[in-house]
This record gives sequence, structure tokens and C-alpha cells, in this order.
Amino acid sequence: MGITTSASDKICKYKQYKLDANKKIHQLIDEAYQIFKSYLYGKNLNFENEQVDFKTEKNIFTFREQSFEHLISKQINKPHVRIYDKNRIVHIPYIETILNQCCNESCENLKIFRDDKYICVWCEMIDFLIVLSKREKKGYLLLTAYPITYPNKRKTLKKTYMKNNNV
Repeated sequence: MGITTSASDKICKYKQYKLDANKKIHQLIDEAYQIFKSYLYGKNLNFENEQVDFKTEKNIFTFREQSFEHLISKQINKPHVRIYDKNRIVHIPYIETILNQCCNESCENLKIFRDDKYICVWCEMIDFLIVLSKREKKGYLLLTAYPITYPNKRKTLKKTYMKNNNV
């Protein structure tokens, strides 16, 4: 009888790539923004050999791109109100790692599936989800990316993945 391992029992060689959560939030935002700008202006994010783009409109309060503000914040119970989330901020490096490394290496921990009209790229190992939209002409638009912190969300992702992949 062999020993089976689940995704949580294995070690991801990219897990160390997240930012240092011990830093102050303004330092983390600055670091994460530098990483985001390298994605945006370096044009170095790809999915299925096509460019991944971002919405580039600027936030009128921070003068940073709305896409970035969305990636590092979460919505609270009030409509259109978001607050900075340290957990989201420290995970920003995973976007590039998952899209450019893990997808190209056909990592067994990746679950790629459609959820209604969006493409979900979920790393089950580090519990991080990237949501993309296929553009009409060419490439993809990054809609959001965040760590999965709630068991119900994880359960929903598994269910959707299994349904859409006939597992």
C-alpha cells in the first residue's frame, strides 16, 4: 500500500516568493506596487502564450492604477468600499509566479477552469486564485487575484473545477 499525499502535504518551490508580512503596510504597498509596475510596463505576464493586461485607469486618491488597488484590497459590507488587506498585498508576487512559471511547468497543483465567463487559475497548493477574462482580439485581462482564506470559497472552487472538468 503506497502513501498518498495531498496538495497541502507537498512543498511548493515558489511558496517563499511572497512579501514579508512583518513589514508595515505602507512599505508592503510600495513593494507590491513596484512589482505590479514591472508586470504592467514590462509586459511580462502571459497565459497560454498570450499577453495578460490590466486596466490602467488611475485611482484619483492614490494615483495608482485601479487594477492594483483592487488586487491589494478587499470589499467590505458596504458597496464600492474596499480596504487594504495585508494578506492580499503579500501575495502579489504569486501572480507572476503562477502565470509564468507554474502554468508553463504544467504544475499538478494548478486547477485551470472556466467559471461562467471567466478563466480561473487556482493554485491549490498555496491557495491562490487568479481570475482572467479573454479579450476579444488577443490576450487576457487580469480581473482579480487573491489568496483563498475561507473554507467555503475553497469548497466552491473545487466543486466548480470538478464540474467543468468532468472529474
